[in-house]
Parts: sequence; C-alpha cells; structure tokens
Amino acid sequence: MNASVDETFRRQLLVMDFLTGAISGGEARFNAAFAALKWAGAFREAFEKLVSVGAAHPRIRPVFRERWRRMKAESYARLETGAKAPPPDWHLERDLCDHPHLLADGLKLLMPTFEPRQWPFALYRGQRLADHQAGSHGVWWAPCPVYAEMFARMLSRLGGEARAVVVAFDPHAAFIGEIDGEYLVDPRLLEDVQLVAALPLQSGDDLHDPERAFLMQGQPDGFDGAGLLEWLDSGRPIEGVERVRDARAARVRGLLLRSEPVAT
Repeated sequence: MNASVDETFRRQLLVMDFLTGAISGGEARFNAAFAALKWAGAFREAFEKLVSVGAAHPRIRPVFRERWRRMKAESYARLETGAKAPPPDWHLERDLCDHPHLLADGLKLLMPTFEPRQWPFALYRGQRLADHQAGSHGVWWAPCPVYAEMFARMLSRLGGEARAVVVAFDPHAAFIGEIDGEYLVDPRLLEDVQLVAALPLQSGDDLHDPERAFLMQGQPDGFDGAGLLEWLDSGRPIEGVERVRDARAARVRGLLLRSEPVAT
C-alpha cells in the first residue's frame, strides 16, 4: 500500500515539474519531467494541468518541438524495422489520440509559432473510417495524399478496422504548427473535411505495380492549387487527375528500377 502511495505521489510531482518548467521556462526541469512521463495517461494529466493554467513560457516552445520531433522519428524508425508497436516510452500521442481537442489546446501553448513560406490549399489525413463518419478527426495532417494513405495502411496492419483518407480544404484557420513536413491543426477549426476514399485491403503485389501501388496516386498535392481545382471540377474522381497519376507512376518506376540489383 505504501509503495502505491509513494508511486502516486512521485507521478504527481513529475506532472507538477512538467507544468512548472513549462510556465517558468526552466528547460532542465521541463526536459527531465518530459523524459520521466512514461506511465499510461501521464501526458494526458500533464496537458490537462497546462491547459487549465493556459500559459507556457516562449523559451519552452522550441524545446518541446524538438523533443517531440525526435521521439516521433525514433518511433517511426522502430516501426520500419518490423516492430508491431511504438516503443514502451512512447506515450504522448497514445495518451492523447482519443483526446484530440486536449492535444490541440496543449499544442497551441507548447508549439512555436510558424509561418510557412507557402500555405497548403488542402491537407490529407489517413485515419479510421468510423472516426470520420462520426465527425472525429485528429491533429496530424499532411499535404501529400500518398503519405496519408501510407499512414492509414500502416495502421491497418496494426488492427482490422476500416481505414480511410480524408481531405480538408482551406485549412489555414486551424493551423498550429509543423514538424518534418506534417502539419498540426485544431480539428475543431476545419470547416470542410471530405472523404477521399475508403481503403480496400492491399495485396503485396500491388506495391510492385506502379499503376496500383497507391490508390491516392492521382490525387493532387495540397500545394497544387490548379490540380485540386481540376480534381474538384471533374467531380472528385477516385482516380484523381491523370497528369498527377502519370507523374507519380513514373517516379515509382524510377525508384523500383534504382532498387533492382545490377546484373554482373
């Protein structure tokens, strides 16, 4: 019983260290607390405290962004080795994946302000089909539709739920920040989220066929305003825009050719 009480007290202290470091700008204290928030629900508790206060020191913003960026990179690197799940200490997004509004509110306090050189006209996201049908969308989005499809299919390998790619047009008002080409948004401020495609099961052979590798191959990039208008004017066909599809297929062929062993 005493051990349980001691552990509860220790966790409360770590959450308070996270909060105090964030508010005061104490980088060492913030970093130490961030690294120690390793129990399930830790970041949810920390974000709830921070959002209730409603303030963070500007000095903490780049510190938070870099720690989160590094943790995401390490998590993706582990998945690329064939691992079935993130590492045990990867809790931030798992704690908050079912609390997108809390995540967005916390990120508005912790992420540095960022003005991109060019605003995307649209952003794509891979997620559960049921969540989209319920009007629920997460914080992470990307201008590349193929990347969104890759993410959705990666999730499909981790569970049997139906997946989908959705698109949000004119997302500027929802924008929070950016990490490595992915955009963070407040999903409550996205006014026009539409289903692009529900994803069918993918055959392993499809990845070696440039014409079938990705369903999103013909979808215009979020920065391609002319392509997006062409796609919308043609009735948003699932195959996308012909010139985009052909260009992506050519790139896939080039990648496959470069990856093939050279005969000697």
